[in-house]
Amino acid sequence: MTTNAVWAENTVEGRMDCSYTSQSQALKGIYAFKVEDLPIEYCTHIIYSHISFEESSMTIIPSNPEYDVGYNGWDKFIDLKKVNPNLKLLMRVERAADFIETAENRKDLIDAIVSFLTQHKFDGVTIPWLSSWMDGPEVDGLYEFFEELRRSFETAGHPTWEANLIVPIDDNSINSERICK
Repeated sequence: MTTNAVWAENTVEGRMDCSYTSQSQALKGIYAFKVEDLPIEYCTHIIYSHISFEESSMTIIPSNPEYDVGYNGWDKFIDLKKVNPNLKLLMRVERAADFIETAENRKDLIDAIVSFLTQHKFDGVTIPWLSSWMDGPEVDGLYEFFEELRRSFETAGHPTWEANLIVPIDDNSINSERICK
């Protein structure tokens, strides 16, 4: 199953991750792909792509504000749970790696993520990581970020929220046992 808007991967037995980009809803004709077109009967988790963290305002910003906010794209996405209550809906957070080196930046990013998840009723986040860009202290910051993020989920009363990391398969710089604690 491959389209311009959905990518799926069976990552864990019984789990099917699918990805949706709000940019695809603007395509014309047979290439248009809307939230309502997602195959929720096959997906256990759907990742909405994406949001970023704006350093100057210390806030989450949508990738496609016209659709995500203006046309209630996030709300339409969350409404998929009305049809499939077991569905896990995650938000992909771009540029997170830019903000994990210091404790203060990690706290600001984590606070923004928790606020976003609470306000919009997502079930967690997915963070892409390309370690070819970083090493040393940045990787240590990644471990600290995930530990702090998980603790903040529990503190916010949402211990089942997910925090997932997307890493290239040949990346050996990440200690998967440590990140998966």
